[in-house]
Amino acid sequence: MMVRSLYLGLTVFLAACESQPLQEEKPLIVMPPTGTVEAASIVSTFNQACLSHFPNNEAIVTGFKRTGYTVVEEPSDNFEKDFWLFSNKNRSISAASGNSITWSHGARGAWGANTFQFCQIEAELSNPEQAATALEQLMTPNGEKVELLATEGGPHLRSGTVQNSFGTFQVSFEQSQSIHGLNQGKLSEKCGGLEKCLVWRRAKLSIQTATQ
Repeated sequence: MMVRSLYLGLTVFLAACESQPLQEEKPLIVMPPTGTVEAASIVSTFNQACLSHFPNNEAIVTGFKRTGYTVVEEPSDNFEKDFWLFSNKNRSISAASGNSITWSHGARGAWGANTFQFCQIEAELSNPEQAATALEQLMTPNGEKVELLATEGGPHLRSGTVQNSFGTFQVSFEQSQSIHGLNQGKLSEKCGGLEKCLVWRRAKLSIQTATQ
């Protein structure tokens, strides 16, 4: 009799669980962008300074200067800082060009260095939703459009290739969102009073050689 009661009780419990569908979590609210730079602006500068001259670093530096950018920092003797840093007049857009290095860790504990050349522009956009449209204006000096397609990394990451007399190079664009929430029990100002939200991160547009 006791076994039957337990069975009936378990049956009623399972039936109650099945009758109450699981509540799906509501998607986080995306906060309005706080940037001041239009997507078309970084694409235009990228066309003039990076796409037009890569990988000729001297020409890239001249290209940034002609578009009104100033040199913030020059390459140093430190091989990990062998690149130029630039900024526009109001410092809302930053850029870099030169050589970079990434470190990889081998199976036996050995470290390896991979070097590559790059040219990159980044900014906080005022219209991140229009970035895909702005990217349609990526163009080489001879008028060929550069098509960037979404990658396996997600819709926030687009990639493509461009070819010139120096070789074939990778062009990529990244515009992602990050989750902001309570910080030590305090509401984040970025979320406008919400406990958790999504905010736009800085957009990055770059061209680089393959790592060696």
